[in-house]
Amino acid sequence: MPKFKHPGVYIQEIPTINTSIVAVPTAVPAFIGYTQSAACQKDGDLHLTPTRITSFAEYCRLFGQSEAEPLHLELTSTPAGIVLKSTTPVLPRQMMWYAIRLFFDNGGGECYVVSTGNYQSSLTLSALSDGVQVTAKVDEITLLLAPESVLLAAADYQQLVNFMLSECNRLADRMALFDLPDGDKTLSASLLSTNRAYLGNTHLDSGACYYPFLTTTQRWQSARYHQHITVSLDNGKTTQLSQLKTDDPALFKVIESLLADLYVSLPASVAVAGAIALVDATEGVWKAPANVQLRGIKHPMISISDTANEALNTDSSTGKSINAIREFSGRGVRIWGARTLAGNDNEWRYISTRRLASMVQESVQKSLNWAVFEPNDANTWARITHSVEQFLISLWKLGALTAASPDDAFYVRCGLGTTMTANDVHQGIMNIEIGMAVIRPAEFIILKLQLHSQQA
Repeated sequence: MPKFKHPGVYIQEIPTINTSIVAVPTAVPAFIGYTQSAACQKDGDLHLTPTRITSFAEYCRLFGQSEAEPLHLELTSTPAGIVLKSTTPVLPRQMMWYAIRLFFDNGGGECYVVSTGNYQSSLTLSALSDGVQVTAKVDEITLLLAPESVLLAAADYQQLVNFMLSECNRLADRMALFDLPDGDKTLSASLLSTNRAYLGNTHLDSGACYYPFLTTTQRWQSARYHQHITVSLDNGKTTQLSQLKTDDPALFKVIESLLADLYVSLPASVAVAGAIALVDATEGVWKAPANVQLRGIKHPMISISDTANEALNTDSSTGKSINAIREFSGRGVRIWGARTLAGNDNEWRYISTRRLASMVQESVQKSLNWAVFEPNDANTWARITHSVEQFLISLWKLGALTAASPDDAFYVRCGLGTTMTANDVHQGIMNIEIGMAVIRPAEFIILKLQLHSQQA
């Protein structure tokens, strides 16, 4: 609008272009899975719709609660009395309610939920794949999780992992977090090799994997509903818990006391996603999400020794690093690894490096939209270079880049003879090269971006 100086005379305001780089959010996970409901205005209107939530209460309002599901207890008699030998299933089939709660308990903030069906729906590769696919519509998402994937058949799990990794690689702005399907078992060399094989062989830098499953402080919802619980005694007899209340009140009371100490186990990745959000908010995306204490966890389902940890962390043949969750006396349960699946890749071995690079690339790409409407000339290239340099200086000051001075911490190139040919300029192509000295692996990583001028 014109600005009047005095009657009959006005000065036309010339719009200014904001050339500063604004950092994009870095820890916005999408949880893909089955929910009790998916309703905002009407039943089912949120089905396969990425929906942003900021609290567990909001999740419950839109996607419902957890319901009682069949639970089988195998008991055995010992000199000390009757003890619980095993629980079936190991993980709840209705996992999302527990998972979202654990995410927020560990410092998670905003996230997206994609409901792929209700609790009566069959768990299928097709439904989870559809859920992954629709997340591409939301540019804000930076992490992908499908915790129920560990319940799929091995071939379906492998196919879903490959699809999630390919989507993360294609979009170049997110990572996938996985769990080993045998997260409740002690891994022999052969079983570890089998689980590694499930993780595919391509785009490994776009994902990270965690082991073992974690026993949480959340109680099974089924424990409140005796008619959903069956009990096997070591005499071979199986009965409903509700029937025992009449047939054997003394045994019923013993089992009730065992139920009071029965806690839900979950894949570790959901807690890790919350910890990543907390680390990003308090320290920055460049801080490795490791040596972080997890909340709401009683203990890992499997105790990991230093030797086992080393076998998880490195693999000379496949390079697929698995991040351990370990419990330490006096220090609690902690994330004890910060590697992507690309454990043999010197450039993209670390989660923090991969995520920092993605953040820088996405932030620069989005913030330089103004440049596509400018002439593809030296003046525009200089403004681009200056904007990116100022952004990287701010990251260096925060400790994201390792060097004594900005000159040693990064470089930015954009211009004829350095990143562009005369033919590139003629076609309106602006190439930008960014080199950053990241903390890990303590050497320069190179990012290459391309803009297309509308004035070509």
